[in-house]
Amino acid sequence: MVKKHIILFFLVIIVVSCTPLKRLKTVTQGNVEAKNYYEEIPFTYYNGEIIIEVEISSVKYHFVFDTGADLTQIDDDLRNQIEHKSNKVSNTITDANNTKQKSEYIAIENIKIGTINFSNTGAFVSDLSHFDEMFGCLEFDGIIGSNLMRKSNWQIDYDQKVLRFTDEISKLSTNEVVFAFKTHSGKYGPSKINLEINGQKEKFTFDTGYSGSFTSNLSFFKLLNSNEKLASTSYNYSNFSAYGKTVVKANSAYIPKLQIDDLKLHNKLINFKENGSNLIGNAFFQNYLVTLDWKNERVYLAPRHEMEDEVLKSFEVLFAPDYTDNSIRINSTWDDHQLKEKIEIGSKISTINSINVANFNKQELCEYWNTEKKTIFNNDTIEIEVIQNGRAEKIVLTKKQLLPK
Repeated sequence: MVKKHIILFFLVIIVVSCTPLKRLKTVTQGNVEAKNYYEEIPFTYYNGEIIIEVEISSVKYHFVFDTGADLTQIDDDLRNQIEHKSNKVSNTITDANNTKQKSEYIAIENIKIGTINFSNTGAFVSDLSHFDEMFGCLEFDGIIGSNLMRKSNWQIDYDQKVLRFTDEISKLSTNEVVFAFKTHSGKYGPSKINLEINGQKEKFTFDTGYSGSFTSNLSFFKLLNSNEKLASTSYNYSNFSAYGKTVVKANSAYIPKLQIDDLKLHNKLINFKENGSNLIGNAFFQNYLVTLDWKNERVYLAPRHEMEDEVLKSFEVLFAPDYTDNSIRINSTWDDHQLKEKIEIGSKISTINSINVANFNKQELCEYWNTEKKTIFNNDTIEIEVIQNGRAEKIVLTKKQLLPK
């Protein structure tokens, strides 16, 4: 089998009915067979996600490298194709959309990354087919979670598109001035770092499974006493997870000053969303060489790019491919930049700038979107034809700066 204008991301939140002791066994089990090792592997940076190749039971698969997931995850199609043992625990998991499904906890006999074997890794099995909407052009089989990562030390080089990992953190030293952050990661679970806005402090998850920059909950936004003129409200298909997506309300806010421990940032956009989680993702971290030391609970950031002030510009509606039926559909609208005639989220687009996009197969849709997406959204206007209530309607979209106002 196989995020992203503003806030497309996926995050699996696990709520389990098993005893804490049984789950703790799955989260903490596993080890690395090698000693005194240093490995470097390439990764594919696709839709703001880090995709790596792993080998399980002599077959190669593509997994997302996700520091925000506390457990490694495989699609249920792989269950009978790989060597594993059941942990004799089957539980209900609840994802970011509050969707529930039964899931089995297992131990994967061996996951090979590069030349290094990770043995007896705890994982859970569930249906990942909904990710086809996002990964339609790339095979996707599972998620490498923080439980496996904790068995090693890692460095993410976004510029070179390589992951480095080793048994000794000293082997990843860059001899550079870096920002160091306490991750509060403990013995299991994701890494969290402190972020402060307008005197309000919250812990944000270091999440390479999130393609955006910063996102949080609307309740945190209300604590900031921000000027409401800084916020632009949208309605989006969001909360990609193991079981689908929902339409949620969000406030995109322009934050003049924010701080991560000693790292001071200016003029950043943060998306505050209904039922959202506090996340810092790849769109921010890709400006740094990132080193993750699980044992000592530290993240090190070595600057690689000068970050410019962020600006939010958008058309009245946004759209993206839906690879479940090879269509292109409306996935976001704005309160303060609206069309005269409302378009429903989920409506199918038949033409974009006079090009018929209604009858693509998957390969054709992938080729079109990969080659034309940047050009389309760089335009100041777009002409689309949308199918609503069985009728085709031509609409001209116009780009507008929404933030800062």
